[in-house]
Amino acid sequence: MKIAIIHPDFNTKGGAENVIYWLCEELSKKNDLEIVLFSVNFADMKEKFKNIKGLQVKEIYIPKVLRNNQLGRLIFATFYLKKYLRNYNIINPHNYPASLWVGIANLLSGKKLPKIVWSCNEPTRFLYRKITNKHTPENLQVLHSELDENLNIKLKSKIKFIIKSIYKPILRYIDKKAIKTFSKTLTLSNAVAEQIKKIYRIENVFTCYMGVKDIGQQDIVGWNKGYFITVSRLESCKNIQNVIKAFALIKEHGRLKDMKYFIIGNGPMESYLKNMIIENNLSDSIIMLGYISREELVNHYKNCLCILYLPFDEPFGLPYLEAAVFSKPTIASNHGGPLELVVDGKTGLLADPSNIREISEKIEKVFQNKIMAEEMGNNANKYIKDNFTWGKYIDRYLGYMQ
Repeated sequence: MKIAIIHPDFNTKGGAENVIYWLCEELSKKNDLEIVLFSVNFADMKEKFKNIKGLQVKEIYIPKVLRNNQLGRLIFATFYLKKYLRNYNIINPHNYPASLWVGIANLLSGKKLPKIVWSCNEPTRFLYRKITNKHTPENLQVLHSELDENLNIKLKSKIKFIIKSIYKPILRYIDKKAIKTFSKTLTLSNAVAEQIKKIYRIENVFTCYMGVKDIGQQDIVGWNKGYFITVSRLESCKNIQNVIKAFALIKEHGRLKDMKYFIIGNGPMESYLKNMIIENNLSDSIIMLGYISREELVNHYKNCLCILYLPFDEPFGLPYLEAAVFSKPTIASNHGGPLELVVDGKTGLLADPSNIREISEKIEKVFQNKIMAEEMGNNANKYIKDNFTWGKYIDRYLGYMQ
């Protein structure tokens, strides 16, 4: 079986990009599969992909002057894919706008492209914000670059939104027409599946839960040093700002004690978060580590007490599974994908990501009851072994490709 996997680009280093790499790595090992990966830009991951034995890598041609132009990328990617996707058994676009490119290419081909199975992490927030951002505060429903130092939307960004609103209905219409040509849609959670059904009015939508990579090699839990960590790209919707405010509240009440909190990752919110830490006199308690190696990350997973990950409208949440690999509980958001990955009171604790007091109370509860934290961590480890191993994910994925 010959599968074409299409991902928009690899300029961002995030969970979705890592999953594509792991997926290609695993599928290329199978003798009965031929895997070809298409993307506009592989960035610094190109050599990594080329080193996967059996994987073919194809760069979608876009003139350099148009690579940052969405309309230009749409036109060139669509016609490139229309030409090169005919000789496959399965076409597997991942996320937006790859789904739009493939969908339009199929429409232009008279719906004669091979079977298309869309892997959708979440519907694009740009087009369907009212559905995807149900729990996100209004001032955080944009990119961080469009916010001022107080996280309010800049005037020029508001003007840009007004301009975009003119062509959004047209793009939504094309997007819906394109998606309806697909054979199946695979989502990471039931929450996302419901969003897809509501937006596109389709029924061929299936939840294909992600698994966590290398679970069999990471069973040994290290010494617990009792600190908290967050592993995330630093964006406003990831809500690390409210976690910092929760620590500030704990300090205000004189209960910070020996608590330590490490923020792992980088992104556009980095300077803002650093300033928050300084302004709240938390520099001794909260340390920003930036981007770290996989080995360093594993070490922190082993040594921490608990993972804090409370984003708004999270469709899935790979950090919850990675924490469970190391028998660590998570304090998680009480809506969306986290509800399907974290069992409240058993494998972790759920909290309203908008409620700073509630977040602070959950942090204190875990810190003051390390035996409870250990029990929840052990439960989490068993829970993912039963439901969310990488092998189970690959089996589910290939099952839906049939």
